[in-house]
Amino acid sequence: MSDIEQRLRAIDEVAMYEAPATTEAIIREAADELARLEADNASLRSRLEEAEGALKAAREFIADEFNDDRYEESGEWLSPEARDVHKQLCEAEVALSALREADHA
Repeated sequence: MSDIEQRLRAIDEVAMYEAPATTEAIIREAADELARLEADNASLRSRLEEAEGALKAAREFIADEFNDDRYEESGEWLSPEARDVHKQLCEAEVALSALREADHA
């Protein structure tokens, strides 16, 4: 629990009436902290979107550049040297997707 949260929770009805200036200061400080956290959250969401876009572009590049019909008989469509990289990019996209879902929960 943060210091500001503890101070907010400690305000009782008596304190609100006996020390309104102190109560107001704590509430304003909490509002400022909330605004800062919201800005941080927006920045993190933006960075997450950038990372998702970069991963998708990299995965699509690998798929386009290393698509090799010679391996279709074995159930593969990528040349061997690109498979591990493509798999890692797909796994990273799944991980970022899970972060996005957790953010919206």
